This record gives sequence, structure tokens and C-alpha cells, in this order.
Amino acid sequence: MKRNILLLMLGGVITSGVYAQNVGINQSSPTNSLHVSPINTGDDPVRIDGMQAYTTGDTTLMIIDNSNGIVRYVDKGDLGGMIGGILMQDNSFLTNLNTYITNNGGGGSNYTAGTGIGISGSVINNTAPDQVVSLTGGGGTTVTGTYPNFTITSTNDWGLTGNAGTNTATNFLGTTDNVGLIIKTNNLERMRVANGGAVMVNTSTSSGQLTVASAGTNAAIVGSAVDAPGIVGVNNSTNAVTGHFVNSHATGSGILAVGNNYTPVTLNGGAGGNFVGVVGVYGRSDLAAGTGILGVGNNVSTAQSLTNGSGGAFTGNNGVLGLGVASTGTGVYGSGNNSSSFYAYTNGSGGGFTGTQNGVFGKATNTSGTSIGVIGDGSQWGLFANGNIGASGTKSFVIDHPLDPENKILKHFCAESPEVLNIYRGNVVLDANGEGTVQLPDYFTAINKNYSYTLTPIGSPSVMYVLEEIDENGVFKVAGGTPGQKVSWYVYAERNDKTLQVKPQYKEVVIEKDADKKGVYIDPAAYGQPDAPSYYGGVKVSSKKIGVTKH
Repeated sequence: MKRNILLLMLGGVITSGVYAQNVGINQSSPTNSLHVSPINTGDDPVRIDGMQAYTTGDTTLMIIDNSNGIVRYVDKGDLGGMIGGILMQDNSFLTNLNTYITNNGGGGSNYTAGTGIGISGSVINNTAPDQVVSLTGGGGTTVTGTYPNFTITSTNDWGLTGNAGTNTATNFLGTTDNVGLIIKTNNLERMRVANGGAVMVNTSTSSGQLTVASAGTNAAIVGSAVDAPGIVGVNNSTNAVTGHFVNSHATGSGILAVGNNYTPVTLNGGAGGNFVGVVGVYGRSDLAAGTGILGVGNNVSTAQSLTNGSGGAFTGNNGVLGLGVASTGTGVYGSGNNSSSFYAYTNGSGGGFTGTQNGVFGKATNTSGTSIGVIGDGSQWGLFANGNIGASGTKSFVIDHPLDPENKILKHFCAESPEVLNIYRGNVVLDANGEGTVQLPDYFTAINKNYSYTLTPIGSPSVMYVLEEIDENGVFKVAGGTPGQKVSWYVYAERNDKTLQVKPQYKEVVIEKDADKKGVYIDPAAYGQPDAPSYYGGVKVSSKKIGVTKH
């Protein structure tokens, strides 16, 4: 029946026109039998009361198609199910279900089903369509399958408030393909794990398995422990290093190590290592022939150490530098023969060396040309011995030759004697009686005894003699010459100062050789044994070369 209907409603007027069989409410151009448009956008346009409730067994449902708003009957088999209380069509069920889980999910995979919904593991069996299926799962939860049986799969994403019941064999933070992992804060990259396993912190460039870059003036890595090492490195590869520290700055230092709660100090200009403490560096080798510290300088490619080991072995253009900065300081101390005593000169020196038998040994190996075992250079004493001086060769002074100083050296030798003698000489002019008086130094009688005299007349022969011997004042008289004659005199005296009085062994001429050196010659070559060890000579110590590997 064609009708015109006019409805008056509170708050507005709804008009209806007759257009064949299409009826429009608040719609001038209806396209369906009943076409209703809301007065205000967003209002519910239709309300129907008194509808019969759904009962089990119904095969059809009346729904509104949300794509075009048409009300129609559909078979329940065409529906996808209910999600969060909202009825969804089959062709969008999976997409909408995943969207719901993503937006509403938390940690875990918990499912709550309505009447007629069965859950077995991750499979939902829907025996009563149109029931609400409530799912709680993370954004990684997926739904597969077709109605009425859907499979829910959860990747067990990590929750923001912690996780429980994880399995280290299957649960992890990372990727399952050949792609690295990046961690950010404030949308800035802070850490990266490369697909090959290298870890980078505050940098995207790898310089090793773990690369840490400081974001400012803070230390890149800090190791802290109470009763254990702060940082431990372990390596078991040939010629590899456990720790490799490089400062690429021209005046930078590789390592700064501080002990005993001291203030850190670095060398101006940089160094491979700066060590500060009560003991700056401690090196120890537990091998019977090991070396405690091995140092190499001047870019030398081979280090040298003693075959039987030592506390330290240093190789370079200059092996060791010792500097004593105190006004009475000593540059280098050395003690041998397992002696625990160290001695140094009171006013300081470049080196203080102590031994139970020999304090210092020096040897030069040249067989021709310059070959000097020990050189001493001083403005007062180039070499001073607080004791005897001995030599198997000659004792001489050496100067530039006065007639050819540029090309030649002049030597004069000391007189040798089986006695410890002092020699005094001079000239005296005889008086009118043909006599002369000689005054020796005032200390003469304090350091000498057993005098002998030599008199030589000059100009003419004379029978010279000693008129009076040396008295307690060091005076003696000569006679036998002519008045005004010049006489040359020598006095030889046995040294008898306090040192020789308390150490008479200094005057011994024949000395018994030490028992352990019987048969050992001072000059083996003179006895046809040029290769034999010398009585006062040294023993060649074997050494070994150790290659240096650059990293």
C-alpha cells in the first residue's frame, strides 16, 4: 500500500514521501524499501523493541552490514564470531581479531570463552556461534584458521613489567633472521648487536667483539669489585694479547694504573703505560729461568734477555736510564751475590752497586783498537778506589802527544817496585863549606820510614855524602862538594801512613790464590790458554733473542 506518513518528533520534523515502494525517513532520495538517515551525524537512526532473543538452534540472524548499513538476514555459518562483544563478518574476522589482540593485549596468552566455546591448548573450538571470545595476548599473538576452529599462536613477547615462566631454550630477546638488534633510549641508538655477534655501545662501528665508546668525558668501561679483579681478560692463542690498549693521540698514554689509593699521574707527552703506587710496577716470572720485566725501546724488533733469566731485561739504543732527582740521589742501585744490602755514595751518584766479592765488573770485548772495560770521567777524579788498585798490565798516564796532538797519544808508565815507596827529589846549592841543607815536606816523617838517598853533583865531580840523616822535622844535610856547587838529590821512603799501619796486607808482595781459583791465570793467554777464563776476568753469560710482534 502506498502511503504518505508525517511523523512529528520532539526536537525535529521527519518527513516521508511516497516513491513507488521506497520509503525515506529524513531522506529525500531513499534507495531501499525503508531508508532512514539520522537527524544528527553519529546518532543511532533506528531502534526496534520487542525482538525475540536468540535461541540455540536458530539458523539465521538479522544483522546490519557495517559496510553499507543494510539490514539483512544471514546464515550463522557466514559469520566469523564475536570479538570483545562485537559481531564481525567472516571475511574480516582474522584481521579484526588480531587488531583487537594487539590493542588490548598484555603479556602471556590467556583466553576466556563464552557458552559453547571450548579451548584446548591454542585451539578454540566454537560449537555455539555468536559467543564472545575474550583473548588477552601481546602484540605478537596471531590467529590462523577458519571458522569455527581458530588456532591462536603467541610468541610470548617480553612484558614491560617483567616476565615469568620463561624457557631459555625458546624464549629470548633478539632476532631469528640474519639481522642485528638495536636498543634505543630517547629514540637514539645506545647499543647494537650485529648479526655476526659483535656488540657496540654508543657506536655503530665495531673494532672488536665488544666496542664501547664514551658518550663524553666518562670512562667507556668501569670494572668494580670488592674482593675480586674489576676486569679479567683471558686469552689462549699464540702471540695474542689478553689486553690491547691504544691511544691514537700523539701525546696520549695507553694505560694508567694506580695503586695504594694514590693520585693518578701521567707522563707529559704520553707513554705506553703509566703506573702509580708504593711500587709503580711489579714484574714476576715463576719460571726458573724467567725474566720479571722485559723492556724494548727505539722500535727495536728483537728483545734480548738472559738465558738463565733476570729480574729485568731492557733492550734499546740505550738499555736502561736511571735518574736520581735528589741532590744526593742515586740513579741506579744494584746488588749481587744474593746480598740484601745496598750501598750508595753519600753525596749521590749515577749508580750504586754492591756485591760480596765484586761491586762492579766491566768488560770490553774488542781485541784491537779501543777497548775499555770501565771509564770514569770527573773533573777531580775520573776513577777513585777506596782501597788498592791493581792491574795485570802497565799503569800509565795518557795524554795527547804534545808534538802531534791531532794524530798521536803519549803514554808514560809508572815505576814498579816490590815495596810501597814514596819518592821525593830536588836540588840544593852548597854553601862555602861545600855543605847543603834540605827541608822535606812537613808531613814527611808522619807517613814515611826506612829512608834511602841518592846524590848527584852537577858541573864537576864531587864525593858527595849524607852528612846528617832526616830528623824528626824532615831535614837532612849533604856535604863533600865545592862551594856553590849544585847537587841533585832523591829520597826514597817506605810509605807508613795510618792506612798501611792498620792494613799491612796492602804491602804484601806474594799472595796465595783463592782455593777455587787455583790453576786459573790472571793472563791465561800468556800461558798458552787464550780461551781459558781469567782469574779476575768475567764469565760470558748466555742470552737469547725474543722476537717482537706488532699488533
